[in-house]
Amino acid sequence: MSDDVDQLFTLAPEEFIAARDALAKASPAPDRVRVKALRRPTVGAWLVNQLVRARREAVEDLLTLGAELRRAQQAGRADVLRSLGSDRRALTDELVAAAADLATQAGRTVTADLLAAVSSSLDAAVADAGLAEQLRRATLTEPLSYAGFGAFGLSTVPDLAPDRPARGTGDAAGQGTKEAPTRTGPTSRERAAAERERVAAERAAAAQLKRVEEATAALAAAHDQRRSAEDLLRLSEHALSDARMGLDLAKRAEQKAQELLDKARRPRA
Repeated sequence: MSDDVDQLFTLAPEEFIAARDALAKASPAPDRVRVKALRRPTVGAWLVNQLVRARREAVEDLLTLGAELRRAQQAGRADVLRSLGSDRRALTDELVAAAADLATQAGRTVTADLLAAVSSSLDAAVADAGLAEQLRRATLTEPLSYAGFGAFGLSTVPDLAPDRPARGTGDAAGQGTKEAPTRTGPTSRERAAAERERVAAERAAAAQLKRVEEATAALAAAHDQRRSAEDLLRLSEHALSDARMGLDLAKRAEQKAQELLDKARRPRA
């Protein structure tokens, strides 16, 4: 059953509901409710799922890098954070580009919001081990997001050498300097802005999915209408052929009757 459920998340979002309902109907009673409760992925989540499946090795490299970054952050190793942070950005950019290719191959319009959903999901998985496991399963229904400071801290490593003293706070008498506090996360304003961007991206993806569903339904209706017209045309053509045959027979019968009449009118010898 788990393999069947996993297979659902390889489908395009507009195909998900019908396939899910069919699977639920064919499932044993204990599993039926659980399958029926599965939510359709947004386009952004669908793309992230396909990326994980198509680029499994590169995604694992990024998640491994994320674990190293989290350990370095906990240890306060700014030098390690800077070194690994560059690798993380390069690998994330590579995966986002791969996601754009996958979307294009699937006939999807690649938008900034769609790629932002991929990028935010990768960043969230790098920042949090639990979210990393969710990403690995490739069964997301919504893009991942991270509410803590980790994802931001990993991408905003201070540009100070590890042994370089920070600006002192002592008095003119030469008291010892104090290390300047290192920023490890966004301000509340930045978090609010990031959340607004995430919500806007999800709404845009939902609106696009709705447009796709409406266009798909219109295409299906037009296809049915065309087939009905073709069927009617074939029936009409058959009726026309039958009518022509009937007309030909009627003409022959008329001709024969006329011959008999002419013969009957001739005077007998």
